This record gives sequence, structure tokens and C-alpha cells, in this order.
Amino acid sequence: GSGQAYKRRIQNSKIFEFYPHLSFDAVKVVEPSTLALYKDSYLVRKDGDSKVYEVNGDGTRHWLDMTPEKFSATGRVWDMVYLINGAELSWYKEGASVK
Repeated sequence: GSGQAYKRRIQNSKIFEFYPHLSFDAVKVVEPSTLALYKDSYLVRKDGDSKVYEVNGDGTRHWLDMTPEKFSATGRVWDMVYLINGAELSWYKEGASVK
């Protein structure tokens, strides 16, 4: 790994419903200085599928239709990709692919 720690924004509380182990009880409040140690990641991949998507703030997902070389050349890092389930992936609206 890169050694960099990442954080993923949960865009809607509905996403908690897709994961039995997640709940608001599991949320920990941290200091802004602690949160600042984590870099934002908007990249996700459904478990069992190799397609990587970029999730935008408007709730759309965009397939990164590119080679691994281009993925890396655009500044994206494989450690940024969060594994999600199909229910969450389906919740995001399909947007245009990124080439």
C-alpha cells in the first residue's frame, strides 16, 4: 500500500441500511486535525467485479473505462478503491463513463 489513509464520504444515511454491521452507534466523532490525516477517496468497486467507479457528490457513479496505466497516470491510487456491495452500487445513478 501507499501508507496513505483514506476516508470515504457516506453520502446518505440510507447507505447504512446496505451493511448490517454499520449503524450510527458505530460512528466515532474525531477532531478535525485527526480527520485531516485522511485523504478523500471517491473510488469504489463492487465485490466480485473489476469495474472501478468514481462517485460524485450528486449521487452518480461513473465507470473508469481506462487501462490500469491510465488509472495510475491520472493520479488515482489503487489503495483509494473501497469495496462496496451491490445494493450500494445500485443506489448510485449511472452516469457517463470516464475514459
